[in-house]
Amino acid sequence: MEYFTLPSEMHLLFFVGVMFILSEAAGNLANSIDLPRMIGYIAAGIVFGPYVLNWYDRPLIEVEMAFFREFALSIIAFSIGGALQMPLVRRLRSSLTWITLLQTSLASLLVFLAMWWLLPFTNGGPDVRWQVIALILAAVSAATAPAAVLSLVDEYRAQGEFKSALLGIVALDDVIAVLFYSIAIAVAASLLGQDNGGIPGALVESGFHLLTELTIGLLIGFITAKSLAYFSEYRTMLGTLLGLIMAITGFCLSVGISALLICLTVGFMVTNVARHELADEAMEIINTVQQPVFGVFFFTAGAHLDIGLVFTSGALVLAIVLTLSRFAGKYLGTLAGGWLAGTDPQLTRNLGLSLLPAAGVMVGLTLNAGDSFRQSLGDYTDVMVATVIGATLINEFLTPFFVRHAIRRQG
Repeated sequence: MEYFTLPSEMHLLFFVGVMFILSEAAGNLANSIDLPRMIGYIAAGIVFGPYVLNWYDRPLIEVEMAFFREFALSIIAFSIGGALQMPLVRRLRSSLTWITLLQTSLASLLVFLAMWWLLPFTNGGPDVRWQVIALILAAVSAATAPAAVLSLVDEYRAQGEFKSALLGIVALDDVIAVLFYSIAIAVAASLLGQDNGGIPGALVESGFHLLTELTIGLLIGFITAKSLAYFSEYRTMLGTLLGLIMAITGFCLSVGISALLICLTVGFMVTNVARHELADEAMEIINTVQQPVFGVFFFTAGAHLDIGLVFTSGALVLAIVLTLSRFAGKYLGTLAGGWLAGTDPQLTRNLGLSLLPAAGVMVGLTLNAGDSFRQSLGDYTDVMVATVIGATLINEFLTPFFVRHAIRRQG
């Protein structure tokens, strides 16, 4: 009978397989009570994650499954790029430009002002460290969660100009968020007395990274688009595209750059350079694997959320204020940008609601800043992280309903 006893430590594949099953079951349960599937995925991650039942402990979620989460985000980025067809992008370029610039800038500005005013009340009056935290929170608030938006667009089958404009703005959002973050880190280092080359150095470094990623994406995307004819059989193309995205993700993790922009650019090149029928088939193939990928991605995202941390050091109040000020900046900035670009008012209003989700990029940049300044900020770092986790938690459970309403209203 000893041959039938379960091992004390199960293999990683066991946990991955069970995660697929749990996420899909939770997604179906959410749908059965008229909730977006994403709510079910996140709730399952919270329940089975390290802070509730602990079926998936922190090392498993944060270390062993990290590569899988990155791979899922790369597939999502490829899909966003694949939705950006040049004829629609050209027609919407004025809207994309004005809305992106104004909603990111206004969201960051309002978050900075709110945090700069409120943070000193949480722990002992004015302090340069509170200014640093306000600056970092403002920078990361510019980002929009690409996975959340694409998941809801896919689930509710948004189409046409609304889908193209939304995904185009989301793609540009994260590039701008990285630039804002680089400036914030440089200013923060100066305020804390750390010499890091100042704002010009930070901008040059960020620009170099973005240019490198864009160049790699354009090159790989062009080769892929021209090679699809040799992999036109459905099963062959499926293996080729998944293998390509996995290889890009692994390469980026190895050399320390982001796969997000590279995969987005590859998807953009495939849909605009490959022959029309091949491009459509490639995007259809990726769409077939998207739903389980969303399930795993949001399951792990939910497992990362430490709800207990949110209720410490006034973080819940800070999270609510951050969320409201970011919402106001995103929505009002979108309305202003749409007005300047002469965009249809209904389309503008629906885009404003659809740009509210925030999760992975926002949390990732905040954790990175916490690691960079932990020695200088001390316990203040925990307040910053707890605030962002609280805001993410609010976002994950509220914004799906806003996006669903916008998609249905757009028709």
